[in-house]
Amino acid sequence: MKYDFTIFLTFFADGEIRRKYIEIALNTLFDNNLKDVPIIAIDGSSFKYSKKNKTLFSDFSNVTYIIDDEVNPFKRCVKYLHLIKTPFTLRLLEDCAYINLGKDNFSFIRKDILLMESHKDINVIQYPIIDDQKFTVKSNTVFYPPSNFEGKTLMTDSGYVYYDRSQ
Repeated sequence: MKYDFTIFLTFFADGEIRRKYIEIALNTLFDNNLKDVPIIAIDGSSFKYSKKNKTLFSDFSNVTYIIDDEVNPFKRCVKYLHLIKTPFTLRLLEDCAYINLGKDNFSFIRKDILLMESHKDINVIQYPIIDDQKFTVKSNTVFYPPSNFEGKTLMTDSGYVYYDRSQ
């Protein structure tokens, strides 16, 4: 399958706990067996830990895994932006759980791309920030309560509901 987005993951995970963050992020993103999405993983961890971190990506068929000890994650991002060959990018941090975006072959991400293509003034989509203190874990998946959109002006486009976070 050809994808019009690349997952761009920049992280620092020296230790088992920080590596667990990456594992949770990958498990929540990939709720299916579809693991051929282009992934660029920039690991800022020490060599000792980066070898272990890399094993989390062993089931993925289309990953570019780079070890770079640059401390500043934004500088690491800038160094490797040229590797992105798709028109859209899903930027991830290791401590973010993206709830089932991979379910139904990334249909949520595809809707985001359609929204951006039809509204050229939208160049970034940021998912709602969740209350990271309230969650449950079942098997290898983290579940969060629904976000509260009270007081937000919701817009609709072809059945897709969104809001302007800058308001």
